[in-house]
Amino acid sequence: MEIVHLIIHGRNRRKNVINEQLAKLLGNKFQVNLYVTEYRDHAKEITEKLIKESSGIFVAAGGDGTVNEVINGFMSAAEDIRNRSFLAIFPQGTGNDFARTIKITNSVKKLAEVIRRKHVLKSDVGELTYLNLQYLQEKRFFINIADIGIGGVTVELVNSRDKVLGSSLTFITSVIKAFSKYKHQHVEFTYNSGNWRGDIMSLCIANGRFFGSGLCIARNANIDDGKFSFVIIGKVTVATFLQKLPMLKFCKKLKHKEVWEFEGTNCSIETPLTNCPIDLDGDFVGFAPLQAKLLHKQINVLI
Repeated sequence: MEIVHLIIHGRNRRKNVINEQLAKLLGNKFQVNLYVTEYRDHAKEITEKLIKESSGIFVAAGGDGTVNEVINGFMSAAEDIRNRSFLAIFPQGTGNDFARTIKITNSVKKLAEVIRRKHVLKSDVGELTYLNLQYLQEKRFFINIADIGIGGVTVELVNSRDKVLGSSLTFITSVIKAFSKYKHQHVEFTYNSGNWRGDIMSLCIANGRFFGSGLCIARNANIDDGKFSFVIIGKVTVATFLQKLPMLKFCKKLKHKEVWEFEGTNCSIETPLTNCPIDLDGDFVGFAPLQAKLLHKQINVLI
């Protein structure tokens, strides 16, 4: 009998229904155990404990933040344990951007099919070293996108608001509000053998393709190709952002003199300011300076 660890965000009102439906669809060849998160990083703690006790299938049922916490729990285990364990995504959050990259829906029936089929994509993982909210150096892993600049301001606003407008409209209105208080940050960006200096609105370190609730910022990114896609957006106005928004929605190339794209396996970002915010998989986690490196084919993601 295979064990399925269903780790679900505590605010999900359908958690018991989802658990019952999944157990029924999977049948007696699987044992589904429900774990409900109660506070920030609880999903990380749950995963870290379970994966060291036994391998199995871990379902991250929530948004990108929940996925990030489960990823960090995975990365606490030795490689041989991770090789025997599997991650399934059940998108239930505001952004669900990593789920978009791997084309996973929020259907319990589809989730059961993914678990039974066990088709694996061996995903890369990013490792980020940065200053946390207490300005102490910290290391955290990410599977989707880390970005600095207005993204950190925006996710702080998004996470502090209710979502009565829906996820996409909440994000867009938060971006507009963030523009009113954001000042372009000067950064020095070094990647592999390259270097870039200038003022930015946003600088993305992308393993996945989407951020900001469905904006395709890194259309060439693949989660198993062994490299990051770096996207720099320099001095642009809110009017320019809104004008280019349809291109991001439809995964079109951003053609603008203030947009640059690079590739690499590691990078560092230095800034003279101490309040350049970081958005990590949809959460505001701290500030630059930072260093990032790509770890190739680390986690078995079910697709």
